[in-house]
Amino acid sequence: MHPASSSGPAPTSQDAPSAPRKNSEGHRRTLHGALRTYLVLNAASLGVGVVMSCSTQIAEVRINARLTLGIVWGLLQLALLMTSTWWYERQATRLSDPLDAFPQTGTSRDGW
Repeated sequence: MHPASSSGPAPTSQDAPSAPRKNSEGHRRTLHGALRTYLVLNAASLGVGVVMSCSTQIAEVRINARLTLGIVWGLLQLALLMTSTWWYERQATRLSDPLDAFPQTGTSRDGW
């Protein structure tokens, strides 16, 4: 005889958390939108970097005595990559499936 099976009444829908359950399809679309934004931003930045590397005359334009347009663009591209990666990771963890946060109905609180 398993002691967990007779430890009390079965959980009901009233025992479920009061937080509203959101549509998982909406979360998936929002997460795909965040991924699309991440990819478009970084692809556009990479595309401009490739054009600048093919045309050395553009990349060699001096901004001041030591900085060229190519170096500044490379630094901006790195900053954009790091910032957009941070933003996407934040969106992905914030928009994770809300059903993962709740225990399955019909299971006891200790997981047996």
